[in-house]
Amino acid sequence: MKGYTNMFVLATLSIPLTFAQSIGIGTNNPHTSAALDIHDTSRGILIPRLTTQQRDAIPNPAHTLMIFNIDSFCIEVYDTATQMWYTISCPRYCLPPQCIPSILGPSFACAGDTILYQAAGCPDPSYLYLWQVPPSWQMLAGQGTPQITVVPDTTDGPLSLTLCNLCGCSYGVAQQAIQADSCQPFCIAIGGSQNDEGYDLTVLPDGKIAIVGATNSFGAGGYDTYILLTQPNGNLIWSKTYGSTSDDYYATSGRSVIYYSSKLFFGGEFFAHGDGMLVAVDTSGNILWGRRISAYAHTSIVRPFRDDTLIVAGYAWTYGLFLVDTSGNVLAGYTFPASCGSTPMAPTDLVSLPSGGFMGTIHGRCPNTYKDWITYLGSDFQLKWARRYDGVAWGDPSHRKITPWDSTSACAALGYALVCIDTAGTPWLEVNFTGIALLSGIAITPWRTIVVAGWTTSNVQFGGPSDGFLAELDSTGTVLRAIVLGGPGEDRLYSMQALPNGDLILTGWTTSFGNGQRDVWLVRLDPTWTLPCQNCNVSTISISPSYGIASSVHTFTRTTLSGVVPDGIPGTGGAVAYCQ
Repeated sequence: MKGYTNMFVLATLSIPLTFAQSIGIGTNNPHTSAALDIHDTSRGILIPRLTTQQRDAIPNPAHTLMIFNIDSFCIEVYDTATQMWYTISCPRYCLPPQCIPSILGPSFACAGDTILYQAAGCPDPSYLYLWQVPPSWQMLAGQGTPQITVVPDTTDGPLSLTLCNLCGCSYGVAQQAIQADSCQPFCIAIGGSQNDEGYDLTVLPDGKIAIVGATNSFGAGGYDTYILLTQPNGNLIWSKTYGSTSDDYYATSGRSVIYYSSKLFFGGEFFAHGDGMLVAVDTSGNILWGRRISAYAHTSIVRPFRDDTLIVAGYAWTYGLFLVDTSGNVLAGYTFPASCGSTPMAPTDLVSLPSGGFMGTIHGRCPNTYKDWITYLGSDFQLKWARRYDGVAWGDPSHRKITPWDSTSACAALGYALVCIDTAGTPWLEVNFTGIALLSGIAITPWRTIVVAGWTTSNVQFGGPSDGFLAELDSTGTVLRAIVLGGPGEDRLYSMQALPNGDLILTGWTTSFGNGQRDVWLVRLDPTWTLPCQNCNVSTISISPSYGIASSVHTFTRTTLSGVVPDGIPGTGGAVAYCQ
């Protein structure tokens, strides 16, 4: 009988069993939430103990399979999604994080902006990141991860970060002081006793505003390039000049200041040498290097490219385009002679599109009247097409800017015209502002409308010869609203950038407000386009632009420059002057 019993037990153990109820070892009442409930006061449980080599030899490990690694002395589980083993505990070596991270993000925050802060310097994926922000701030996402997205109010920081793991939290806490501000709309005039002009701007990742222009109020002599850096609320951080005792102009003809690779780059003209210039400065305005690009008297475009390189464009009697690294070395150069004779061709802006290639604007005479072109270059800088617009150009080449609309088209403020065109060269929007305003800036809002900026002499409202001009249009060209800004003097807007929250940052110059003949004019508008009275008056106007503009397709022949462009010739700039 005993033999039959043993045979029954063995047969039973060889058959897989399925129980709907819980199984208990050492207890008759296993907990209903547990598939297996083990009770013992003198013994433990042993899970499989493997070396790393044995662990890696397990065929097709199941998701959350658990082992004890006797090499690392750690309990590990397997994740089928990443096909990796993850440590969940190391009894012998369990320590809280010993690393204190740094916090990357702006130290100045505008109420209502969406801001990203990131942890750096402690790259262990097992850490839990515990962020602490002022209680009145809104944390949108990211608690527990290396980066958070927050919306501040006007409450100052600090922002703090503690790292934790299964063994506890770090003894040190990372902190960053945050100055918060309402960043209400403003108009600010900045300058000295003579002429100070703003022609282009860029907004840095931390919200600071960099403006480039020209001044003869400060500097070494004549006109010098003028760079200013402000807080997002317009408070001046520093302003500096760059140049020699002769005139050293910022090239007003294009998009010539960018923030890239933790530096500010700007272009201009060494008037005394007849050469274009490219200068790199740090965010305190200290010169890192300067270069002259010989034979091209204006450096009118500086744009980021890829792989730590820049696109630099300039002109004298031909359009020159150069690929330059962030140390100022010229890697390649091309020219695009004019299609209608030996006339000055001024590149004024260039943007890269997600689909590849570049859309740009060019201004020049052809042959005796001013013309404007929109061009498309491939990623190899070969010109695909050039469309010429007649009758909307103006003599000063500064009034052309272009910005991407989507992956395959861009919109340009082209003198007296707004043109949107795709990469095939087909215009899908042409709005003529002749007799209304001269356009010099363009931006796309977060709600997918087009805003153009410039100035008007025909719709002045405050007694001066010109007022700043701003208009918003939908994608069909319908004018949604238009305003003028200014005072009793001459007021012009030259460049504009839209922020993710819909605010607009604009720069130009004004004689209505400020200290001297012309002063740098810095304007911040919220989406309502309302402004305080100081340094600006605002009036809504009604405008009726026309639609459709004559244009034709032209060809430029690209020539590769060889032995013409010197690489790395140092600039000869004079003293750097400070001004308040």
